[in-house]
Amino acid sequence: MKRVEDNSYLEQRGRVWWYNRRVPRKFAHLDTRKRIKESLSTTSLEQARYKRDLLAEADDHYWASLQIADEAGPSTRAISHEIGHPL
Repeated sequence: MKRVEDNSYLEQRGRVWWYNRRVPRKFAHLDTRKRIKESLSTTSLEQARYKRDLLAEADDHYWASLQIADEAGPSTRAISHEIGHPL
């Protein structure tokens, strides 16, 4: 699992920790969200860091798959939707 240092992508609202990450510029044309904000449903910083690491890794994989599909061209994206696996 990817380990993110310190408290990057973490924001505390009240006592609850949230994952808060900007979509990188190089993926902005592929992912229309400006920011990703999700409650981590915990008041524990240790648990928040663990959940953040999981979400950060998932986002990185998602953006990599979008980039691969974009580089492969529209025919690959159409095929991936036909088999029920959107890239």
